[in-house]
Amino acid sequence: MSNQYKGLIGIGAGNMLASMIIAGFLLGWILDTLFGTAPWLMLLCSALGFIGGFRRAHILAGIKEDEPPARDDDTPEKKP
Repeated sequence: MSNQYKGLIGIGAGNMLASMIIAGFLLGWILDTLFGTAPWLMLLCSALGFIGGFRRAHILAGIKEDEPPARDDDTPEKKP
């Protein structure tokens, strides 16, 4: 993937993280009002949304530790 789209992927990953946290918070709030368990389900679902959001953002960003950093095609290769 070219370097011109890396910023868009970062924005998408940030939006994914925020939306998962908000969705977890809202789901927990709705379940708390139904079952009268405030604030426990809201906290639990928010934490799960936070963990899931980081996982999705990590997958979306394509971060892999064993992958070497991308280089431009114009950069000459260094010979040992």
